[in-house]
Amino acid sequence: MPQGRLSKIENAAVDLQTSNLLAIARALDLEVMLIPRSLVPAVTSLIRQTEQTAKPEEAPHPAYALDEEEDAND
Repeated sequence: MPQGRLSKIENAAVDLQTSNLLAIARALDLEVMLIPRSLVPAVTSLIRQTEQTAKPEEAPHPAYALDEEEDAND
């Protein structure tokens, strides 16, 4: 996907199409899922448990960081 298209999506200049959402998710090694609202607390709890048991070197890193965060980590 061209960077220009991503920029427009990020800035809400265009509507995100499902096909673009799936392409972005695949590029980030993510899965798009629809979860019934009644099950969101259970899924959130599972995610927290997984994150807590992950070793520090295996913890997920954000896809990007703000300039302030980058300076703090250097």
